[in-house]
Amino acid sequence: MIDFIQNIAKAILEYQAIIGIFAAILEYQAIIGIFAIFIILHFSVNFILIKIAKLTKKTANNLDDYIFKNIKTPVRVFIWIGFFYIFIKQVNLIEFSIYADMLLAINIIWTLIRLLSSIEFYLINDSDKFDKDLTRLMMKLIKVATITLVSLSAMQFFGMEISSILTFGGVGGMVIGFAAKDMLANIFGGLMISLDRPFSVGDWIRVGEVEGTVEQIGWRMTVVRTFSKNPIYVPNSMFSTKHIETPSRMTNRRIREVIGLRYDDIATLPKIITEIEDYLTGNNKIDQNALTMVYFSHFNASSLDLVVYTFTKTTNWVEFQSIKGGILLDIADIIAKNNADIAYPTQTIKIDKQSL
Repeated sequence: MIDFIQNIAKAILEYQAIIGIFAAILEYQAIIGIFAIFIILHFSVNFILIKIAKLTKKTANNLDDYIFKNIKTPVRVFIWIGFFYIFIKQVNLIEFSIYADMLLAINIIWTLIRLLSSIEFYLINDSDKFDKDLTRLMMKLIKVATITLVSLSAMQFFGMEISSILTFGGVGGMVIGFAAKDMLANIFGGLMISLDRPFSVGDWIRVGEVEGTVEQIGWRMTVVRTFSKNPIYVPNSMFSTKHIETPSRMTNRRIREVIGLRYDDIATLPKIITEIEDYLTGNNKIDQNALTMVYFSHFNASSLDLVVYTFTKTTNWVEFQSIKGGILLDIADIIAKNNADIAYPTQTIKIDKQSL
């Protein structure tokens, strides 16, 4: 009788083991089935995304192309985060759900950042309605604000005390502010540059001893490429303490030359002045709306100084040099036609004949 009972118990245990193995197989089959469903869903979403990409290319506006290009990868990630949720539920690993929540929060932030980057790229490259430097700054501020708000919301979702974090952040911000006042001054300097716009990327500027072309306006510093092709990294706080000259925004280039004539040519000086004035007023490379003057300045030690003051239409430096050289040669021809000459330093020695 005892043996019979033992045999029945053994059979029941073996049956339970078989049931357990069968249940495990079914469980793994369910996981494999779910994985296969998500694989199919992944390729289906890819197919849909390809179709949407073809539709966006047909539109006249490029904004939808930029947005779609940047968010299609996060959309695929959302699919596999969903698979991770179902997987941990299927294998009864509920304690890992917090990691799935964290992945979801990170992917949401990533999606928003890529969406904002798409809008920024469109506003900078395809739209002329907004200032590019101000757009870069504002989009950076919006990105920081977005990351901060979503992060605080995620912390509150995970059960953290937001009030204590904000209190600590306020105190910590004061400490950091005192410790990094120079950095904050540079950041606010960059903000003022973007708002006041004394110069933009590509402008030729002159600040103190720094002169060159602006390549980048950053949060902390501005990169200026000198004419010798060396990069100079200028702290933004410097722009609030020194005057800024932006030659690339000039409306004209000025010609101001002092030409000395011989004292022997004083009789022909008025005629030379008149002919030079007529020449400049008839020159189509001179801006006739700007001030043009030709006048006798003063008696110099060895010359009669004649001032030529005018402005060219062009602001291009290379073209200006060519125009200026041609004008000076033409003025030299006018002087020569009047039997006059350009003076050079001379001394006249007078000898008293009675002393000989």
